[in-house]
Amino acid sequence: MADYLPHTPEEIDEMLGFLGMDSLDQLFAHIPAAVRLSQGLDLPGGQSEPDVAEIFARFTNANGPRRASCCASRAPGPTTTRSRRW
Repeated sequence: MADYLPHTPEEIDEMLGFLGMDSLDQLFAHIPAAVRLSQGLDLPGGQSEPDVAEIFARFTNANGPRRASCCASRAPGPTTTRSRRW
C-alpha cells in the first residue's frame, strides 16, 4: 500500500489562487492559534484510508455529541457546492 501523497506545490498554488490567497498561512489565519495543531498527528505509519478514518471517528466521538452552531445547518434544503479535486 502506498503512503499518503500530499498535494504538489503546483496544486496548492492553484487552490490558493482560486481562493485569492497567497499562502497556506493566510488560508488558516482565521483559526485561533489555541486550536491549531502545533505539530503533526501521532499516527502509526502505513495506515489505510479506512483505518485512518476510524482513528478520526474515535477522536470525533471522544469530543462528545455534535451540535449545530450556525444557521447553515438548519437550511431548508440541500446546499449546492462545486466539486474540486483538492
